[in-house]
Amino acid sequence: TPTPTAPTPTSTPTPTATPPIIQAKGTANIFPGEELDLDTLEINQDTGNDLLYESSADEELLLNPINNTKIGQFGDSIPSFNECTATQLNSTGLPLEEAKPGVYWCHRTSQGLPGYFEVTVINTENNQLTLNILTWSSP
Repeated sequence: TPTPTAPTPTSTPTPTATPPIIQAKGTANIFPGEELDLDTLEINQDTGNDLLYESSADEELLLNPINNTKIGQFGDSIPSFNECTATQLNSTGLPLEEAKPGVYWCHRTSQGLPGYFEVTVINTENNQLTLNILTWSSP
């Protein structure tokens, strides 16, 4: 008796997602009183700055979102584009004691661009802050 043969499965190619384009990626070093543009990684621009690094009245160091920039804690792994766009963001200042190395923070810049940063070094002698930053070019 003939045995039935199973139909040969056909594969359909699945479309691959286009990775988001990177607007800016790198390291920035800032001191209290300076502002940082997360879209360009430049410090103290005339317009478009996103974060103000400052000392509060009680000398607490803060990283404050400015010009409608928003930030939110993601966690201890590098977030993807989709993860950062889904993270709850707000305009509340970030006390540096919460900004430990190894903790990633998602952001949406004053230009509406998503990304993330990590505080990698806090120099306790001069309060210089070192950030690793990535900002994507698509909102």
